[in-house]
Amino acid sequence: MKLQTKKMKQIILTVLTIAIIAKVGYELKFFDVAFGMFKLKCFKKPVQKVSFKTLSFISHSLNDQVFHIEMRSRGWHFIKQYGKGLIYEKDGYEILISKRVFFSQYSFYEVATKEVFELV
Repeated sequence: MKLQTKKMKQIILTVLTIAIIAKVGYELKFFDVAFGMFKLKCFKKPVQKVSFKTLSFISHSLNDQVFHIEMRSRGWHFIKQYGKGLIYEKDGYEILISKRVFFSQYSFYEVATKEVFELV
């Protein structure tokens, strides 16, 4: 009976560890970034839309011009940069898009204004 209890504790500990790692990865958007990098490698478009948790985009270029062109094609006009945030405007709505850099070559853009997700 003792061997079964020990084995059951190991299984529960393993499942909890996997669940915690998955939750942390989800919260830190590692899945979004990994999926976006995969899409960049497989498809020719320089900016890929990624949305598991939030509306986000990823690109190879550290130059924001590629992202500005993508947003312009969606009807959003660049207003100004505010720190790591980019402010865009469309039909009277303003959105803030935050930018993070991963692995020194991928720019990850996330729409911070949740009210206008359907407009982007």
